[in-house]
Amino acid sequence: MKPKTYLFPGTVHCRADVPITPNMVWLACRQAAQAAGIDKRIHPHSLRVHNE
Repeated sequence: MKPKTYLFPGTVHCRADVPITPNMVWLACRQAAQAAGIDKRIHPHSLRVHNE
């Protein structure tokens, strides 16, 4: 069953019934890395926690 609203709504007219796209996730990671001054290539999987 699809949810009626999403935690991370898409950018289509700011509608909460449309999910965010994978490209928007990549863009958000890239912009956050640039804002933080990180030169390393960052991707969404960089946010995963590795318990070792």
